Amino acid sequence: MGDMAMTVLETAQAAQAATSAAGGAMGFLDEVWKRVDAVRRKNLGERACLRAYYFEVVNNLEMLDIVNASRFRAEKPNSPLVKALVSRLETTMGAAILFGDEPEEGSQLFGFLKAQGRVANTGGMVRRWSGGREETVKSGSFYENILQAVSFTVVKVEILRRLTAFSDEELAMLNGVMLERRIVNIKARFGMIKEKLDGLKGIRELAR
Repeated sequence: MGDMAMTVLETAQAAQAATSAAGGAMGFLDEVWKRVDAVRRKNLGERACLRAYYFEVVNNLEMLDIVNASRFRAEKPNSPLVKALVSRLETTMGAAILFGDEPEEGSQLFGFLKAQGRVANTGGMVRRWSGGREETVKSGSFYENILQAVSFTVVKVEILRRLTAFSDEELAMLNGVMLERRIVNIKARFGMIKEKLDGLKGIRELAR
């Protein structure tokens, strides 16, 4: 998979470092491998995996569509509201796709992960990686490949999940966490991923 595999590796390493620095009890990769193994034991085919991921994305979007992101502007990452939201977001199939066996070149999954999708810059708060750091997007939209978007959603949701378990004292040692912006960015990626999934054979017949 070449560049795609390297993107996943770099993302995982960055997430591992961020989680360790934040004092997470379990490493990011340990959690990911457990999820990948659980999905692998189900012996799902590629198309079944993509359908399961489609419903994971749709369910996450349904939740995020009814969330008022601005309501989280003044919330702490460990507040009951944030815990309630994060507990309802799923990343299992996204993690399984990212860290499962590499898809064969020419397969539907390989083509899907390489495809470029348009990410809408909702409210001017969407950010992307550039030159090794995150920067605010100035245009109304930009293009990102699906692999980047999947890894973005998995990492961002899982880091938030760990932050919900922090004490106030632990949070005081961290830089400020802009929850509204994070929620907007996660939703923007899920929206782009769904749009690309909608066009896949075996999914477009049930797309909503």
